[in-house]
Amino acid sequence: MPEQQQTRDYHCVVTLQWQDTRGVLNVSTADCVYRARPGQTAQQIYRSVLDHLRAQSNIPASPSVMHWSMTPNQL
Repeated sequence: MPEQQQTRDYHCVVTLQWQDTRGVLNVSTADCVYRARPGQTAQQIYRSVLDHLRAQSNIPASPSVMHWSMTPNQL
């Protein structure tokens, strides 16, 4: 399979901050390995990871992204 058609794994780390309905400031850091589809852009990966984390943790639609990193998951 040509390289441009293979999936690639990335290690992502993200820290989100948001204020809940009571006014309490919340911070959450998560990491994951993301398998990118051929042709998928860095922005698409970023959006997909954020949407997934928000849905799993009940985080509002517009958290502040305090940290984001995405690196190939290989040594």
